[in-house]
Amino acid sequence: MAKYKNAEQSKELLKNAFAELVYEKKDILKVSVKEIIEKSTVSKSTFYTHYKNINDLVADITEDFTKIFSVSLEKYIKETDGTNYMPYVVECISHFKEKEKYYFMLTRINNIYYIYNNLKKSLVDIISKRDKIKFFIGEKDVTELYLDYVLSGIVNVFYDYFSGFLKDTNLDEIAFFAEGAFTFKVERKVID
Repeated sequence: MAKYKNAEQSKELLKNAFAELVYEKKDILKVSVKEIIEKSTVSKSTFYTHYKNINDLVADITEDFTKIFSVSLEKYIKETDGTNYMPYVVECISHFKEKEKYYFMLTRINNIYYIYNNLKKSLVDIISKRDKIKFFIGEKDVTELYLDYVLSGIVNVFYDYFSGFLKDTNLDEIAFFAEGAFTFKVERKVID
């Protein structure tokens, strides 16, 4: 049996085992509770103490996903003037690197667009509540629309990366791009 001291530790073992199995099998539907228990070395009764089934485990993982990035952004906004998002982006990338198999697994979930959309909405809400950040076209405040537009792109780039569509890109390049998109440092050049 696994050595763990509390419920959060045993849940983390189960989540990590599930992510590794999905990563190995490339299909969330091919993973069984029995395999998760074996890989995590957590007992069957412990699994069922935390979760009714695999769908319940997935719901817990997706809730963690949104919470991690929202809480981190709220903390960043409270502790800074909000003019440079790079420290937040670096923190997110560090988390992605640490849990790469985990996020690969998330892209295999059927309702992944719902999950990513919830994350995007949460980030838009947090950022748009900040008085210092406003975007206008003429006299019209388009802050929420602008943030939705930019964050949709950034969130989709991460989705594409973890889905394997961006084979020639790494997480550091994505971080560099995301920071540039937020600070208008992306330039358009005509190449002959």
